[in-house]
Order: sequence, then structure tokens, then C-alpha cells
Amino acid sequence: MLKQQYFHIPLLLLGCLLLACTSLDEVNERLDKLEEQVTELRFAVDALQEAYKDGKIIKSVSPFNEGTGGWVITFSDGSTIQLQNGAKGETGHDGMNGIDGITPYLLIDQDGYWCVSYDNGKIFTRLVDHEGKFIKAQGDKGDKGDKGDKGEQGEQGEKGDKGDDGTSVNVDINTDGFYVFYLYEASHPEVVIDSLVTPYNVNPSYLISSITEDEQTHVITLIMQSGESYTFNKVPVTATGIALLTNGIRLASGTTASFEFRVNPSNAVFDYDLLSEKCAIQLDLVGTTTRSAGSYVTKPKYYELSRVELVYNEQGAMKRGQYRAYITDQGLSTTYDDLVALVLSVDNGMGDSIQISSSAIQVSYSGSMITSFAFLAADNEHVLADASAEIDGNSITMSSPSILSAKSLIPTFQTNGIKVIVGNEEQVSGVSAQDFTSPVKYTVISAEGEKSVYTVTVNVTGLPVVYINTPEGSSITSKTEWLTKSHMTIYTPDGNIDYTTDALSIHGRGNTTWGYPKKPYTLKLDSKAEILGMPKHKRWVLLANWMDRTLLRNDVGLAIAQLTSLVWTPHGKFVELVLNGQHQGNYYLCEQIRIGKHRVNITEMDADDVAGDSLTGGYLVEIDANYDETNKFKSATRKLPYMFKSPDKNILQPEQAAYFESFINQLESKLYAINWLSNRTYADYMDLQSYADYWLVYELAIHRDLWAPKSAYMHKDRLGKLKAGPVWDFDYLTFVDYDNFAAKSHIYYNRLFLDPQFKLLVKERWSVLKPSFQEIPDYIRKKAEEIRISNAINIALWPITIPVNGDEQLTFDEAVDRMISVYESRLQWLDNEINNL
Repeated sequence: MLKQQYFHIPLLLLGCLLLACTSLDEVNERLDKLEEQVTELRFAVDALQEAYKDGKIIKSVSPFNEGTGGWVITFSDGSTIQLQNGAKGETGHDGMNGIDGITPYLLIDQDGYWCVSYDNGKIFTRLVDHEGKFIKAQGDKGDKGDKGDKGEQGEQGEKGDKGDDGTSVNVDINTDGFYVFYLYEASHPEVVIDSLVTPYNVNPSYLISSITEDEQTHVITLIMQSGESYTFNKVPVTATGIALLTNGIRLASGTTASFEFRVNPSNAVFDYDLLSEKCAIQLDLVGTTTRSAGSYVTKPKYYELSRVELVYNEQGAMKRGQYRAYITDQGLSTTYDDLVALVLSVDNGMGDSIQISSSAIQVSYSGSMITSFAFLAADNEHVLADASAEIDGNSITMSSPSILSAKSLIPTFQTNGIKVIVGNEEQVSGVSAQDFTSPVKYTVISAEGEKSVYTVTVNVTGLPVVYINTPEGSSITSKTEWLTKSHMTIYTPDGNIDYTTDALSIHGRGNTTWGYPKKPYTLKLDSKAEILGMPKHKRWVLLANWMDRTLLRNDVGLAIAQLTSLVWTPHGKFVELVLNGQHQGNYYLCEQIRIGKHRVNITEMDADDVAGDSLTGGYLVEIDANYDETNKFKSATRKLPYMFKSPDKNILQPEQAAYFESFINQLESKLYAINWLSNRTYADYMDLQSYADYWLVYELAIHRDLWAPKSAYMHKDRLGKLKAGPVWDFDYLTFVDYDNFAAKSHIYYNRLFLDPQFKLLVKERWSVLKPSFQEIPDYIRKKAEEIRISNAINIALWPITIPVNGDEQLTFDEAVDRMISVYESRLQWLDNEINNL
């Protein structure tokens, strides 16, 4: 059974058609509206998140008038949000029921064709294959087959046998979140004969799963299919208490300190905007008899409540009912030592305002404080740009990619004390150097002899730093249009410049990943260059690895492939990225898959290569269900979506496209012929060792992109065979527990593993490569140490908000240990399975 994001949806197979299928034109019309709908949903979810943060009160929840299956959320301030629950279509037809989102519902009509409904059975349309033909489910009805897998959205279904000329259908979700229909013969379920990727994206961030209302508390909860929930009040809930999460704070002239507090109940709503006339929170000086006329609160004279904000956890989720208050010194006195409390003005339910107060905390002026701490580039050889530390109480923390080494740093600091010492030595701002490779304690002494000890921690990642500045700081908004004339400088950890240019071109990249908060990028240099010890080339990528808690999956997957005989595997380096002056966290600077002397080293064709031997190569192609390139075709037998990467769209000639398509079709005709094992002529078209090694990499990493298929690269040199590789894209749903083969039944492997000679080759390659594969756990541990500090900074910058790999809520060490454990178990499992092939 599939785990994580991959799950079976039960197929409800009916012997007769309950609702008539609509026409193919109606299907197309419905699908054309999906792009518009996805955009609307994104805006709606953004608005929902803002309303949630603002603590708005819901006035009403009602279905769309036109019956499209969504909901109108109306707040007490008159604002509204529309949340749709699936495909937006014609009035009364395509709406969802407001509970389960889009769930494909399949049945067989009275003519024996497969039909699908995306609206819980209201409208059914016949499935069509890539040639636009309806898919025949059965000739003569066969006996009932085995029970289907239990999916995450329903109970076990029953899988019907095909008849004389029928096709069976299974439903899954691909790595991009789209439903995919897999077609296969019931007698050979391991052989996928076609896959149909629907345009229905079930990205759970944009689908509402349920709406519930507690009649006693009048709380309305909106739950998305991702599991993320938003809780709103339908009537105002009054705060009954305030709990402070600190005992006291210290201030110096002009400084600000903060503390956290909780309001009970956690769903209590109050106005905490200090600029609002309706602001309900104030700071009260406790123990004084002086009151302003008609006021319960005496405001302090020398400092003020300057800001109140919501508090979020490391994953970016709001801590309901928890807030942070900021108090700022006004520079009017150096002698205060007060007790203060937070006071909330609330409605007592009878139209009168009453005040509730927290316990008291001490706010005191201190003459022994460090008020700022920084490392300036002008004073420090290994500081690329001025970097200021964060001061929180008596802890001073510096986490900046601008600091390349902490061994000898000169800090610039400000203090209201008369002396600052480290050990027994007095420190002079901008002069005294310290070794910050471990935390350093600074002691501040006031004129009255008061001492305060600060612990200064400098987090240096030890990684190269990539600085990119676009013209006038322009945002990178496209993944197809180059932003040219950008500046890039890459610094090594020792402070030297590895590479610099003022002619960088950059744009976004990725399909699903481009829609994530942390963006990946493609880089194009003006001329070939060696980058961080990697061979010369113009084209590079910056992978964000946002959904990977370890940040290691892509690197480890490529490291496994580099142990094999595959012609070439991309190399990469972990770096820190600073884009237009803003630290973007940890990135993987990686070689892009291209043809070249130091990349996929095959003949690079030009437009004149249209006849004879020159027509035979080289070709670099990608099998990808996205099917979004200009030059593409689907193979005749397997219907695999081939896209040309090289020759690219500016070079590829009709003769070249026709030759390669014919080559693939001939390969498939040999591989899937009735007597294919009697002569094995298919082997004249395929480099079988490359396919064996490629498969081993995918199985060890538990890489399931071949299911869709997606990002499956292949190449063919002049006069050569088709070779598998390079491998790519290991950050999504890899290195997770899975007790089955990941790639044995997909693309061409469904056939190859029926060939005894190929199975023997796989066993031989496993025997040769297994000792090297056993070294990967140590490699993971080494890489984890290399990026440990960088990972901590990165997760603070980019908390993971969607579950993908199952380790999102783990600590870094826990996630790494889990990855190693999964890999070691997989190695043993594969050893047993391969030996028993």
C-alpha cells in the first residue's frame, strides 16, 4: 500500500451507468476553467490567513448562491472571503458538497466505457486517452477481482476484472499534486500501458475540507485538506485573564525589550493595535495612588508599551492566544525600578467596560547593559558586510552569511556601562579582537558597580556565500524570462572570491517548487566558468530544497548515482544565498543537466545534422508527464511523454525529431513484441547497464518520480544506444519508509524485469556496487555536520508548512537519523529482494 502523499482512491465500479456521460466538449470547457480557479483559491487562502491573524469574528457562513460547492465567509466588519471546494463549473453542476474536496469517482457505463466524476457523482464524463479515444473498460464482464487498496479518502473498493478487450484503471496523485489515471491490463497489473495526468491539482493548501461550528462555544473551525486549520469566533469571546511569561525586563536609554504573555481563553478577541482608538491593552504602573481622571490605568512616565504582536512557532503556525509585548525606554530617566502590569479593557456583557490585569513584572533601568553589538566589514577581514547581532535579554546571537570565520573578530558595541571586560581584560569597541569559535562572555560594569554578563554566540555556517544583485533590486518573478545584467560574487569560506561577474542572467525554475515560498533559480553566465571547483560551464541552478527538513536529499541522491557507471551525474555545493542584500538561507548550487564536455558528454547537434550518421545523435530527452516543452511526442507503444532538451527548440529540425521518435518507437516495438525474448533485439537499442545502475539509484533513494513519470532523463550519442540518466530531483518523497519496489514497474522496467538476462545484470551490478553503497550513511553524517549551523538558520527563515517527507516536525538530528535508518533498512531489503530476483 502506498504511503505519505501517494495514496489509492477507491474505485467505485458500477455495472451500469447511473448518470449519463456528458460530451467531450463539456469536459474541455470544465477543464479550461481550472487555471482561473486555482488563482482564485490562492487569493482566498491568503485572505483567510490574514483574517485569522487579525482575529476577525465570523458573522455567517453560507454556500455560494450559484451552487458551485464553495462557501462565503462573512466577517463582522463586513468583509467576505469565498472558499471554493474543487472545480468551478456551470451553475448547479460542478460544485462540491463542502466536505471532501475533489475526489475522482469512477464507474463503467452501460456501453462498457470508463467514466469519471469530479463532483461526487453529479456529472460523469468518459475518460479519453492521449489520442482522444474513449477507454473501453470491459468486453464481457469478468469475475470480480481482488480487493483494492484502502485509500486515505475512503474504504476499500473492489477492482473489476477486465473482459476480452478491456482496460483497468487506477488512480494516484503525482508528486506535483495532480490526479493521475494509470491504465493497465488486469492480467498484467504491473505493466502500466498509459498514464493520464488530469489538470485537477489537489494541492491541499488550496482546498477546504470541512467547516464545523461548536454550538456551545460558537467557534467555527475551517479545516483545509492539508490538515491546517483556522479557528474563528462567531460571537465575541471576552478575555478573562492574562498570564505573563517573564519575571522582569531591563532597559537602557532608548532601548526596547520584549516579553510574551497569554490571554485566556485562547480564542478571546481584543484590539491590540496601539494606534487604534479601540486599542484594549495598556501598561499600568502598579502600586501608585496617582490616577488620571476616570481611568483605572496609570501609564509609566519613562517608558511605554510600543508594540504588541502575535507569536508563531518554528513551523510558522500561530500560537493561539499568545502575544509578544515590546516596551521602549523614552530616554527621560536613569533611576526607575518599577512594577508594572498589562491591563485589558473588556466588555462585561452588559455594555460596561471593565479591566482585567496581569500579575506584576519588574521594569528597571540598568547602567550595565550592551545596547548594540555588530561586526563591521571595515574592521574585519573575514566579514563581507556589516552584520548586527540580535540582543535578547543577556544573550547576544549573530547569524549572518557575511561572517566567513569566527576565529578572530573585532566587535563594535555600545554600552551604558563604564567598563566591559572579557575574562580580566578590558574590551575596547572596534579594537579588541576575540575568538568566537565558541561562545564568549562579556561583563559590563556600571558606575555603581552593578555587573551584567552577556553571552555572545556567533554562528558561522562555514559554507560559501553567493551574493546576487539584480538591476535596481528587481524581483525575479518569471521562470522563463531572463533577468539580465545582474551581479554575482561567490566567496569561499576563507574569504576569497571564487567567481564574480556583472553579466549574470537569472530566472526562476521548477514546476511545483516555483510555487513554494522559498524559490529556486536558474543561472546563466556570460561565459563558461569553473564554480567552487566544479568544471566549467555557463549553466547552473540554485535548488531551494524547501520541503526537505534535512536539506540533504538531493545531494545524497546524486552522491549515490556518482558511485555507479552512469555517464554523468550532476555535482553540487551547499551555499548561503544573499539576494539583493537579503539572506535567503541555504541553497544547493548545482550543475544543470546540459550537453557539454563536462556534463552529458555526447555530440551536440546543430541544424545541419539532418542526414546520415550525424542524424543519429546526440539527443538529450526528458520523460515528463508535465509535457510542457515546445518539442515533444508520445511514444507509440508505452505512450511515454518524451520532451527534447537538446537539440533545443532553436536548433531541432523536423528530420531530427522524426528520427528520434522513430528510434524510440522501434525500441518499444522490439521490447514489447510477442517474441521479444527469443531474439532480444531490443538490446540493440538500449544500454542495459545504464538502465540497471539507474534503477539501483532510484530504488535505494526510494525515488518514485518514474510513476508519473517525471524528470526521467535519457540520452543517445551519435551511432549509440539509448542510455538512462542523468538522475534528478530527489527532494520530494524520497528516503521514506516504503516496503515495495519504487521503480520496478514503470517506464521500461515493467518489461526489462521479465528478461532473465537483465535480472542477472542487475544482480551483478548490485554485487559490484553494494560495498560503495554501504558507505552512504557515513557520507550523510559528514554532510549533516557540514550544514548543521546553516540548517538551523535556514529553518528559522523558511519554516516548512506542508507535509511531504514526513520529517517536517522533527529536529535536524532526528530527521538525519531517520534518513540514515531508512537508507540502511532499504539497503538490506534490496539486498534480499535482488538476490531473489
